[in-house]
Amino acid sequence: MKVSLSKKTFEKVTLLICGLIILMAFFTGKHHKKEVKCETIKIRFLGKFPNVPKISKEVEKSFPEPKQSIEVEKSSPNLVESGQGNSLIEGEKVMRAKLEEWRTAEIQKEKQRREMIYRIDCYLSARNSPMTGLGSVFYDEAEKYGIEPRLSVAISEAESSCGQVCFASYNAWGMLAYPNGFSSWEEGIRTNIEWLHSYYGSPQSAYDCPGYCEPSHPWMENVQRVLESI
Repeated sequence: MKVSLSKKTFEKVTLLICGLIILMAFFTGKHHKKEVKCETIKIRFLGKFPNVPKISKEVEKSFPEPKQSIEVEKSSPNLVESGQGNSLIEGEKVMRAKLEEWRTAEIQKEKQRREMIYRIDCYLSARNSPMTGLGSVFYDEAEKYGIEPRLSVAISEAESSCGQVCFASYNAWGMLAYPNGFSSWEEGIRTNIEWLHSYYGSPQSAYDCPGYCEPSHPWMENVQRVLESI
């Protein structure tokens, strides 16, 4: 028995079958994608959230372990239990305290330096000295050898009225070993302080320089008086 279908009916049946095929392919593909996505989530967050179900050992080995925390408590629990973690923190506090102590000392040192330079320059200016403005040279050169920076200034007062009356060019300290003088005040200052260091070490007052000028008395008393007035 043959069943004959009209052309119109045949087209309807064909469209229906195609529609069913498309729907089956759609649902099958959607389900597959959902499963893949779930597996990706499992792999990505495994070890971070306790409620995520574990995957197979084979898949687990193919992925790196989650990164460890950089916090001391998590990355080195044995270190904390032994007390060494606290020691590291205490060590850092000590280091910071020492750094702050050093910084405070440096600030205080610079304040003292500027104050002394100012006092030297004020004295030289009041004496109309050609060395006015060279207080920093007196201080920095004397600091190299641990010498009282006002000592060279006071000697120049006693020997040449702070450079106003010199027996040789730029020789304000009566240094007979240099009859030709110097090429500048800066060179004269450096040479005098180096000379003091060579013969007297690190003198802190005029009384530490016996024999600089004969007779030593009252020369030392006069120089010391000037030093203390600066």
